[in-house]
Amino acid sequence: MQSMFLTQHMYAAQVIPPRFPILLALSCHRNFFEKGENVYYCHDYPWNLYLVMDGTFAYVATPDKRGGIPEQPACIKIADSRTPLSRLIIDDDRASNQELCPYQLFGRGNYFGDLEIFAGKPRRCASRCEAAGTVLLLHKQDVKRLSEDFPNFASVWKFNAIRREQHRKRLLRRLTGKLNHQELAMYTIQRALRRSANFTDEVAFKHDQNWAAIGNGGAHAQNQSSVNDQVLKRIDSLEQQVKSRHEEIQQSLRLIGEQLGNQPQYIMDPASHAGLAQASQSRPFHLQCV
Repeated sequence: MQSMFLTQHMYAAQVIPPRFPILLALSCHRNFFEKGENVYYCHDYPWNLYLVMDGTFAYVATPDKRGGIPEQPACIKIADSRTPLSRLIIDDDRASNQELCPYQLFGRGNYFGDLEIFAGKPRRCASRCEAAGTVLLLHKQDVKRLSEDFPNFASVWKFNAIRREQHRKRLLRRLTGKLNHQELAMYTIQRALRRSANFTDEVAFKHDQNWAAIGNGGAHAQNQSSVNDQVLKRIDSLEQQVKSRHEEIQQSLRLIGEQLGNQPQYIMDPASHAGLAQASQSRPFHLQCV
């Protein structure tokens, strides 16, 4: 099994203790989720950390113009102090499963639900299965035991849990329109490619506008076509810059070769080389031009 939860500590320890994978395998339990099934709700008490084996899972929230809104917990209304328990009214203000949209995806080899396990606090968001798959459940008591037995690994897990939570909050602020997990995956890949290619801020800004325009039909298609034109122009500009730099390097190499070809070469006199140890103290080197 290859999981980021297991491989992210490789830089902290070059050798994995033999008993670590054995203890981890004994602690994990397999669980299967159907598409659309909720893994846990916001404000639930954290019991497990989830290692994704296959399928697609996601953090979900309600889209809003100012950013995603986390799921609200259910409340119990009591009309009278003498009301029996059988007549209590449960006011469930939580959004329906159809209204919740994914904003962060987890596929094979990834994991989620780690921050609340290490912080010991309720769940900060809701999680749902977007494509039927299997996860390995790692109970919080097993995580605590592994952290005590392997403190170097625990420090890496906690550090990455904080970093991943900051990333989750940034993604939540981008959730301004309804989209499914396939559309989210497509736009996440596009953002990564454009960021790696060092595109201009203008193109990135228009791409964020397209993110918010998902689901608007024709407006999204028009914005997408204009962005594609700018992407092609930027690629052509980069190719011209690379070509010009290549020609400059070739010209510099030719000039260096011509200069080296016009200079005389020098070798050391063998007589002085034989007595180098003594000559270095009594007389200078003898050089012969050839």
